Amino acid sequence: MKTSLLSLILGAGLLSAQAGDSLFTSSSLGKSVLQSNERLARTWFFEATGGPVFGVGGDLTHATESFSGANLDALNFGDIYGTAWLLGLRVGRQVGLHDVYFRFAYTEAEGGSEPVGVDRGNSVTGQFSDYTDFALLGGIRREFMQPGRLHPYLGFEAGIRFVDSIDVNLSSASFGKTGNVPFYNESTVFTAEVTAGISYDVCDAFRIGLESGLRYQGPLDEVDSGSELENFNNGDALLFVPLLLTGTLNF
Repeated sequence: MKTSLLSLILGAGLLSAQAGDSLFTSSSLGKSVLQSNERLARTWFFEATGGPVFGVGGDLTHATESFSGANLDALNFGDIYGTAWLLGLRVGRQVGLHDVYFRFAYTEAEGGSEPVGVDRGNSVTGQFSDYTDFALLGGIRREFMQPGRLHPYLGFEAGIRFVDSIDVNLSSASFGKTGNVPFYNESTVFTAEVTAGISYDVCDAFRIGLESGLRYQGPLDEVDSGSELENFNNGDALLFVPLLLTGTLNF
């Protein structure tokens, strides 16, 4: 289902881009733009992206008082991991003023030690394992302000993320568990992002830029712990805001 949705998005994006390009290049304005900006005549590109990613919505853990004497806290991504870091690569084709692309991205964040609640009067701390994911995405974006060297753009991308399992190491025998406790299984989740950015043509073959957006990421697959932690790891869908530098090679 997710693969079919991604294929549908890419297909629709490519068809709309080709239709828009045909209309654009057949107009006198389009011909003038292409003649004055040689970069648009280079049809393929590689683009490296990298920078911080900030969690802005959704809890990884839920507060609950389902068990006598046990109080568990709600913790969001930022509480546990702070700032994540992303490295990515886009491979795509320029179709007039549109870019249609595939994107590969790796995200990593160092796990933190956080209070997770109180068990029968004793404060409990959990050391969370690192967060890592690998993403396969497809997208389309539209540039503005042609001709010229400075180009703002808007875009959309969607795909899947493969998220590694997450464990939590408890500071004491608490919530019916001791030591390292499996928390989330390896998860394959749907993800989608609205992007906005600006790029600058250093030359016809290379440009640099800055990009941000809002990313949605589906909830992780919780572990059936068989303990008082059972209602603690049924996390929400997550929202992130990336802030990325981009470097693009056109050829």
